[in-house]
Amino acid sequence: MLSIRPRTRCRKRGSLWPVAIAAGLLACLAALPVHAQSRPITGVAVPDFAPLDRVVLDFMVRIDCRAATVAVSRHGKLLYSRGYGWSDVHEKKPTTPEAIMRIAGLTQRITVVAVKKLIRDGKVSSGTKVFRWLNLKPPKGTVADPRLYAITVGQLLENQGGWDAQGTFDPFTRLREIQKSLHLSHRPHPADVIRYMLGQPLQFDPGGRTAASNFGFSVLGRVIEKASGRTYEKYLQEEILRPLGVDDIKLARSQPRERDPREVWYPVKDVVVEVTDSYGGLVASAPSLCKFLDAYWADGEPRQSAEDLQFSFSGNFEGTTAYIRQRSDGFNIAVLFNGRRDAARQEEDDRALEGAVNEALDKVPAAGLNSLP
Repeated sequence: MLSIRPRTRCRKRGSLWPVAIAAGLLACLAALPVHAQSRPITGVAVPDFAPLDRVVLDFMVRIDCRAATVAVSRHGKLLYSRGYGWSDVHEKKPTTPEAIMRIAGLTQRITVVAVKKLIRDGKVSSGTKVFRWLNLKPPKGTVADPRLYAITVGQLLENQGGWDAQGTFDPFTRLREIQKSLHLSHRPHPADVIRYMLGQPLQFDPGGRTAASNFGFSVLGRVIEKASGRTYEKYLQEEILRPLGVDDIKLARSQPRERDPREVWYPVKDVVVEVTDSYGGLVASAPSLCKFLDAYWADGEPRQSAEDLQFSFSGNFEGTTAYIRQRSDGFNIAVLFNGRRDAARQEEDDRALEGAVNEALDKVPAAGLNSLP
């Protein structure tokens, strides 16, 4: 069963988590040196970033993960990039620093950038009433919640559209039900899920409060397609990624034969990733995520040299843990893993990883950073 629960946070200044949490994660490695050291590590070692290696290796043990990558950039320069563990099921191929992995809910940060570019280009506005503009109809025999037609693009960007999966359900965990309800001969596409949800009630008035919504970001993918006249993936590639020199952030594929040769394997029963496109369906390498973070803030705005904002986001589903961070000292970091513990431990693990990563970066000396390889 598909279960994507991207956890996101955005804070502009200050420390995010108590040092004790990070210290606890770092201390765990001392008790597990054999496990950590048995995993191959690729890429160039840099002594100043050794604490970060320890964090990644320890977290791999914590979640029983087989492959991981990390990349760190600062002021447009890639400072550090390494791969850990094995990229294949037979443990014959060491994971390279440029290995591709699913990024789950981090996809939403790229979707936000795309929508805000369309807004800047005048193709759509934050006040556009989405469902009137998309002109979608509810399934036969159902009546749309009238509040749907008040939902704006801006509200979807802020997770204020009116859906709360915690109070009802995430439609992407009910694909078989949707297929049967709509009498589909194929697996549901994102547009099918949206049509089904037009016959379901909202949980709150649009704009009334905030609740993370995978579905809302799926709708934003359709906004991108209508406003641009291109598919979601094509618009990202042509307008956001290629100008940055990035060619390995792309839509994930369920079938191994359809994946990029650089993509790792996932030690879980596979999920139908295609339907998750604009809310959780991208793959990427860690260095390419850092290129993206060099160019855009995680809130979707282009970066300006004088700004010193901070953003931190996590994304998860079965077989995936992903984390990005933009710090006020200029560091960007991306960490990807091909594993995740059960959902009940997800929040705990995300907080521990964030605290440990930031403590490790705090230890990197400021002097000589520009001369790092």
